[in-house]
Parts: sequence; structure tokens; C-alpha cells
Amino acid sequence: MSVDKLKEQVGLPKEKKLKKQSNVIDLLEKSSKQIKLALPSHVTPNRMKRIILTEIRKNPKLEECEPLSFMFAVMQCCQLGLEPGSALGHAFIVPFNNTKKNIVEAQFQLGYKGMIDLARRSDQIISISAREVCKNDFFDYQYGLEENIVHRPAASNRGELIFVYAVARLKGGGVQFDVMSIDEVEKIRDAAPNSRLPSSPWTKYRTEMAKKTVIRRIFKMLPISIEIQTAFSNDERSDHGVEQELKDDWYVDNDTGELILDRNGDENG
Repeated sequence: MSVDKLKEQVGLPKEKKLKKQSNVIDLLEKSSKQIKLALPSHVTPNRMKRIILTEIRKNPKLEECEPLSFMFAVMQCCQLGLEPGSALGHAFIVPFNNTKKNIVEAQFQLGYKGMIDLARRSDQIISISAREVCKNDFFDYQYGLEENIVHRPAASNRGELIFVYAVARLKGGGVQFDVMSIDEVEKIRDAAPNSRLPSSPWTKYRTEMAKKTVIRRIFKMLPISIEIQTAFSNDERSDHGVEQELKDDWYVDNDTGELILDRNGDENG
């Protein structure tokens, strides 16, 4: 369910903010129960709220976001059990200038470490990693009948970034790898709206975003769960400035302005 669908459900125009939602922090406090419902057992609601408030303090632009879009991004982090922010690099909540609506919206973005964390939850993937290759490293790879990759990083003075690659070891002994040049990575970056803004992860974490790009490409060759497919789909939507979807049914209480998880919808479905 998307942000606009939620607003339609309570009879609000897509461009109009809910009256009760004075700001993102207000809605965050009102939605404490729903955060607890969405989180897996290994992450506590208080910890998640502290992390989110820290991210708002670090990036004041988040407080300008349309509150419901912000909570959608928060709920995606909760449902996946990924902590947003640079501390772990698992996920990010990014302000996005929606020029069609003339508002600032928040969007969920996966970090490459978050992708790796999700992959490791699969019983079909033993390990997965991504690395950067610099100009002064030794690097050789080949595709075909005898696929192979050799990378020996320079001990110092590695030089500029020229490639990124990902390697996945599968249950049963198989190995998949993929390599991308920095030119390929930057073509994908340039197709993403707002990728050059100071608040964009592409600006702050260029190498990490390059690694994420090659991991996302290798995942198309891997056995992954519906949960991971949904997360990747939303991440790609974010890259193209398209509204994201939550995996569960939510609605807005028009009296309190809080997000509510529709458990009846789950039972009926």
C-alpha cells in the first residue's frame, strides 16, 4: 500500500497533509505501538526510535518531510529489522524533493550492508561480499567456461576507484560473481533523481553506494526470498523517484493521525 492510497482511503487529497500530523516527530510518537508490531524480536522499539530521532537531528531536512511518507520509510526499516543511518550502513531515510507535488517526501533506501544482512538470512546463500577496486590494485577477472576473479589490493596509495565487484557463495558449492566499472555505476547513479544533492547517499557514501549497485545486480542471479524481493523493489523505486509500497495493509486513524496495522486484513487475506 502506498502513501497516496492511504490518503485516498481516509478521503484526503493526495497533496494534502493530515491535520493531526504537525510534524514527523509527532507522528513518530503517535505510532509507537505500530513500530513495536512491525519490528522483529531482535530490535527493540525504544532503540529504533532513538536511532530515528538521531537521524532527524543529523539531517534536519527530514523534519520537513511529509509526515506520512516519513513513517512509511520508518515502517520499511522496522519490517526488515534494519537500523537506518550511517552507524551500520544498513538503510537510510532520505528526503526527496517531489517536484510534481511541490513537497519534500521521505524515501527508504537500502545500504549495501543492509543488502548483505538480508542475503545472509537466506538459507540458500552461505556468504556474500562486495569490494572496491582501485587503480593501483592488481585486478583480473574473466567470464565464460572458466570464470575467475583475482584481486590483490595495493598496500598503500591505492588510487581512484575504477571497479566494484560482488561475490556470493551458494549452498551446494556454487559461486556467483559480478563486476561493474565505475562508468557503469555512475550511469545508474545519474538516472536517480536528486542523486547529486548534498543529502543523497550517493554524495555522502559514494563507494558504499557503488558496492550496493553491484550487489543489487548480482541479486538478480541469486535465490532470494519474497521479503528481499520486496525490499529491492522499493529500493529501485526510490532510485527512480517512484512511490514505494509496504508489504502489510496499513490505514490512518483520521482522529489521531496515527498509522494503524490492519490485522483484520491479514486474517481475511
